[in-house]
Amino acid sequence: MQLPISIVIPTFNRQALLVAVLPSYIQQQCSEIIIVDDHSTPPLDETLCRACSPSSNIRVIRNSRRLQQPGSRMAGTAAATEPYILFGEDDVFLEPGFAESLLSYLQSGEFDMVAPRRITIRSHPANLRQIPRGAEASTAAQIVTLGDFTITTKAHPIRPLPVPFLHSNALMQRAAVNAVRFDSHYSGNAFREETDFYLRAGLAGYRMAYVPGPAALHYKGTEAIYGGQHKPGVFSLLWYEYHTARNNYYFLRRFAEDPEYNPYCNHPLWRTAGMMVRRAVHYPARLLGETHSGRKVRSIVIPRGREAQ
Repeated sequence: MQLPISIVIPTFNRQALLVAVLPSYIQQQCSEIIIVDDHSTPPLDETLCRACSPSSNIRVIRNSRRLQQPGSRMAGTAAATEPYILFGEDDVFLEPGFAESLLSYLQSGEFDMVAPRRITIRSHPANLRQIPRGAEASTAAQIVTLGDFTITTKAHPIRPLPVPFLHSNALMQRAAVNAVRFDSHYSGNAFREETDFYLRAGLAGYRMAYVPGPAALHYKGTEAIYGGQHKPGVFSLLWYEYHTARNNYYFLRRFAEDPEYNPYCNHPLWRTAGMMVRRAVHYPARLLGETHSGRKVRSIVIPRGREAQ
C-alpha cells in the first residue's frame, strides 16, 4: 500500500546526482514523487528520471525561471495531491522506512512536523562499510542551539523531542506548508529559509519534533559541489557567503521583533558580522576540498546493478 505522501525534490543542474539518490525515494512507497526542476541548463531529462521508477509515480515540473529553494518548494507543494509533504533534496539519500516512520508520528496526532537525524556521508551509502551515527540525545538542548540557530542533525534522539525548528528533510501536513509558506525573499543560497519557515510555523501553533527512526544521508562528495547552490572557485565562494550574510541579516531583523526570539536576534548587524567571521575560519579548507590540481576528488560511485533501479 502506498503512503499518502507527496515527496517534493527541488533540483538545479544536478541530474546525475539526482538519478543516484532517486531509488532511495522510490523505495519509500509514497504515492508520488514531484521533482521541481528549477530552470536547469540544460533542462532535466524527464525520461531518465521516470526510468528509475517502473510504477511511474514520478512527475517532473519545470520552473519557467529560477525560483531558488523557497519558490521551488512552494511550486512542488502546489502540484502535490496528498495530505502530507516530505521534502527531499537532490543530494540526500533516505534510509529504508524513512517516510513510514515519520508518518507514524504525524498520524499519532501529537505533532504536525517531524524530522529524524541527518548524517553527512562522502560516498554512496552502499559503498560505506558503516554509516556514521551520532550521539544519543535526550533533550532538545542537545540538538538545537537558539543562540546561533543551529541544529546538530546527526544527534540520535532516544524519544520524540519537541524543538523550535528542524532540518530540511522533514515530513509535514500539506495544509501547514500552504498556511505558513516559504519566504521567497531568501535569495541566492536561500540561507535561513528553512529556519524562518519553522519558527513562523511554531509561532502559528504547529508542533515540531525531532524523532528517532531511519536517517537522511546528506552526500557531501565532489558532485555536490557542482549544481545546486554551489560551484568551485573563489568567486562562487564569495557569492555564496554574500547571500549567507544578506539572508541571515534579514532573518534576524524579522525575528528580533518577536519577544520570544528577540534575545537571540537583537543587534542583527553585529550578530551577522560575528557569524561571518566564524565561517571565514573554514574558507581555506572549503576551497582546498573543492578542487585538487583541477581534478575531482571524493567522487560518488554508484554500485553495480543500481543504475536502473
